[in-house]
Amino acid sequence: MYVDMKTSGGRQLPPPPVDSEAMKLLVIEDDREAADFLVNAFGEAGHVAHTAGDGETGFVLADSGQY
Repeated sequence: MYVDMKTSGGRQLPPPPVDSEAMKLLVIEDDREAADFLVNAFGEAGHVAHTAGDGETGFVLADSGQY
């Protein structure tokens, strides 16, 4: 899914962060379409996002200290 991050609601978005400002994010969402949307949006903004499809998996990943 492609997400156009250049405009949002008629307003210009800030430029993507430089590598040192990029975040590693964990998206915990059971709706696959919503999760894909968020991962793509974060990616377009220069961040890295991973998904967990349920709370239990999300908790294990969040507790791992990677995010």
